[in-house]
Amino acid sequence: MGPCFAIRYNHSSTGWCEGRSDPPYGGLESRDRSERRYSMARARIDPYLFFNGNCEEAMAYYAGIFGAEKPWMMRFREVEGETFGEDMLDKVMHANIVGVDGANLMMSDDPMRNVVKGNNVGLTYSTEDEARVREVWDRFVAAGAAVTMPLGKTFFAELFGILTDAFGVDWMIMQYTEENASGR
Repeated sequence: MGPCFAIRYNHSSTGWCEGRSDPPYGGLESRDRSERRYSMARARIDPYLFFNGNCEEAMAYYAGIFGAEKPWMMRFREVEGETFGEDMLDKVMHANIVGVDGANLMMSDDPMRNVVKGNNVGLTYSTEDEARVREVWDRFVAAGAAVTMPLGKTFFAELFGILTDAFGVDWMIMQYTEENASGR
């Protein structure tokens, strides 16, 4: 039997894909299945879009396309204890269109990235599970990912770090808590 590309939980004896005895994507077998289902149910991977100053316009565009309520938004001027250039103060530090058919669409104006079509999308992996955040982070680093921002505490997350994987995909890895999840 070939690989199971659409992996979903079923009630087969394997718990993975019908007729498959090995868990997909090696290394996961070391964790207890019931624990993995619980922690993974609370984890998510969402797209993150980057813009060169027109994030607010893009946010309104996508909210209209998906029929979303008013998105959550924070401007750079709202970040306490950080200094940004005068030209960035009214730009979007982070925005989130919550609940786009079960996903979040997050975005920001990024002053440190030369945004062009093609490099303006990254992925965010977020969960409440600190051990899982560290496990995923360590696996990326062990696989040769380039660290842009080391994993550490921020004003918006218990743990947050940015890296670029071996395929050039940017990842933001984050542990959140209920207290800092409002903009997630």
